[in-house]
Amino acid sequence: MASFPPLVLPHGQVQPYAVRVSTQARYLRIQISAADGVVVVLPSHYPPEQVGVALAARAAWIAKHLQRLQGQRPQELSAMGVDPEDLPASLSLAAVGQVWAIRHIRSASLNTARLTAAPASRHLYLSHAPEDRDAPRFLLRRWLKQEGERHLFPLLATLAAETGLHYRNVSLRHQRSRWGSCSSQRSISLNAQLLFLPAPLVRHVLLHELCHLREMNHGPRFWALLGRWDPDTPVHREALRRTAWQYVPVFFRGGS
Repeated sequence: MASFPPLVLPHGQVQPYAVRVSTQARYLRIQISAADGVVVVLPSHYPPEQVGVALAARAAWIAKHLQRLQGQRPQELSAMGVDPEDLPASLSLAAVGQVWAIRHIRSASLNTARLTAAPASRHLYLSHAPEDRDAPRFLLRRWLKQEGERHLFPLLATLAAETGLHYRNVSLRHQRSRWGSCSSQRSISLNAQLLFLPAPLVRHVLLHELCHLREMNHGPRFWALLGRWDPDTPVHREALRRTAWQYVPVFFRGGS
């Protein structure tokens, strides 16, 4: 029997959970109910070492749904010593298999907030004044865009070379509801929050936008072209529709 890592919620509480293996599952799935608590459903061949990455990515989502289940309001959580607006303790970039720990340095003497990355240890050091609630989000979202350029841009170029579908330029943004887009000028825009998704879903999104370079619609020829490069398109489309946003920390959602 494989051992699985603890599920640590954003405010530090360790949440018990059960693991169920399903031969029908294609992706890791999390179920939350009053009767069973938190249940992690795994495909039969899911790597146990990846469970921790997936749980870290969805910790904020799990905490939110547990809060709803228990009927706890933010005021009640604050009374328990939990700040509902706490910054995340870590970031799980499932697309590239990385988990970054965040160290918060709060000091009233700080005039300027700053973020320092230590790639060797995968730590982010975020320094800011206690009353400064805007700068931490801005700095972390800016860092995520930089990581997106570092990882997503080369992947898009590789897929373009493999498919022969070449774009003119690519940009990265934080988008509220779209994972990517392609213009008639052959410009592709990607959502920086793709880094939180599993690699197969990221590849599907990038191929989707590349296929628009040839078919600027969602007609039969578009789906045939996409299916040629991604035979699991129906599975990936369903995952994007139903579960993909669970991977994105609430702290990062929204456009800019």
